[in-house]
Amino acid sequence: MPRYDAILFDLDGTLVDHDSAARHAATRLIQHYAMEGPEHAFIERWFQIENEEFSRFERGEITHAQQRLNRMARFFAAPLSEEESRRRFEVFASFYREDWRAFPDAAAALSLAVDSGATVAIFTNGARDMQAGKLAATGLESASISLIPTAELSCAKPDPQAYREALALLGVPAERAVMIGDNYTNDVRAARAAGLDAVHIADPAELLELLRTQVLGGTRP
Repeated sequence: MPRYDAILFDLDGTLVDHDSAARHAATRLIQHYAMEGPEHAFIERWFQIENEEFSRFERGEITHAQQRLNRMARFFAAPLSEEESRRRFEVFASFYREDWRAFPDAAAALSLAVDSGATVAIFTNGARDMQAGKLAATGLESASISLIPTAELSCAKPDPQAYREALALLGVPAERAVMIGDNYTNDVRAARAAGLDAVHIADPAELLELLRTQVLGGTRP
């Protein structure tokens, strides 16, 4: 019998290197639109806007789709139409897709989790279109692994209710589930508030070892 009935993984920053891909894509976006000014300042602004608008989505203030549009309008500092904002986001997304990379131990960690006999799911605040493509492109997609985007639930991480709804979909009680992720607020504190165990991945290089010691054996986190 597996130690846990469900093992949930975050995706960006835990299994896949979002920051490097986003930095690459933002750099290409700046060049594509011939934006004038120091590139490093544009990159810094990109991530600031991304964090602010995505946090608004996580708090339930706007939809996932709206945060994408808001980011474009703010980054270009222009009153873009919805259609133009959507088009520019797709330009960014096309560059972003070019640099999707899984962390070195991601595939092995997922395989080990599946082999334990537990139900395995990717629990992400990203949208299904982007995250499903990311799993396929990085070789992490598997029929044995579910994808649960919070955009399809009533709320996002770090609301504990998001965890309750995800576990309801999996048919697993909180005390038999564990969450693994890099964001302490979203993936650890919120998971524990919902009754799950949680493992914080401060460094992707620690993923496989922490999975083996804290999830599949040893002392519960």
